[in-house]
Amino acid sequence: MKSKILKMILPLVALAVTAGSATLMSFGEKKSAQTDLHWYSRNPDTGVYSYDREGTAPTNPCEGDEVVCAKGFTSMQADPNLINDNTPSQQTLFRAE
Repeated sequence: MKSKILKMILPLVALAVTAGSATLMSFGEKKSAQTDLHWYSRNPDTGVYSYDREGTAPTNPCEGDEVVCAKGFTSMQADPNLINDNTPSQQTLFRAE
């Protein structure tokens, strides 16, 4: 009798473990879609920002970590002349000097 109960319970336990694992795995980290930002590129000679484009990155590559290269905002800025290196933005990219 005891062996019959074990034979019936073991498959149910295995099924419960499998279902539980699948459920827990469905709560894994979701990769968020990259948001398009309004990019303003910084002129390295004058330090003045100008509108570049809307996209996931500015048109000119920014690689490095020394000088601000571009700033990305979720909306267009009313006056790009008011943007400076300290203006808060959703993303700031840098270039090597």
